[in-house]
Amino acid sequence: MLREYVDGLPGGRRDRVRAVFGALRWASAAVAVTVLAFVVADPDGFGVVYGADGPMDWRLVVVVAGVLAAVGCHALTVPPEPRPPMPPLVATPRLAEVTGRKTVSFAEGDCELVAVRVTHPDGPRSALLADLLTGESIAGFPVGSRWNVYCFEADNGRVVLTEAHHDVVRCGYHLHGVRTPTYCEAFQGRARPGSYLLPADLDGATADVIPVVTHPFRARRGVATTGAE
Repeated sequence: MLREYVDGLPGGRRDRVRAVFGALRWASAAVAVTVLAFVVADPDGFGVVYGADGPMDWRLVVVVAGVLAAVGCHALTVPPEPRPPMPPLVATPRLAEVTGRKTVSFAEGDCELVAVRVTHPDGPRSALLADLLTGESIAGFPVGSRWNVYCFEADNGRVVLTEAHHDVVRCGYHLHGVRTPTYCEAFQGRARPGSYLLPADLDGATADVIPVVTHPFRARRGVATTGAE
């Protein structure tokens, strides 16, 4: 969780935090190496501590603690692997019929997504709405109701409500298998009408694809993690 928090900080602040952990890494390693050198030079040196298994040279305790601290700090200074790009949405709206609900995991607990059956030239496809709906909004999506959605360019089991439904109140999104089959990216913010995923200047767009807007990780509101639902 600490690594996810650091990776999700704004650029400048993230770099400063990593610099602090980088300094702690070298300081911990220096302490461990220095004390280890004393142990090698004087194996019968002073000081013991008593543990469950009997006396132990306190210097070895310092060496082990220093090595563990250095390894931990190093892990927090290594930048994460770059994520693959988010595939765009196909700009052609599709008709989706609600078939039920599916519970998925989220940073702050489980949430419900709307399951739909989407019309497609190659035949109907099952998918989930990526839009996180509030309790009042999701009640307006009964089984059998129909909605306009955009599909991702790659068939990944997620669809997005079109701008025709900007009056629907949403509080974020849940994208699993969109970037890669095992990558889950989710965001939860304040409840408001409109899409968290569609660009604001979509009206009048004539492109064949629509870029997807995603939000940075927030320690209290969202999560971007690797794993299955």
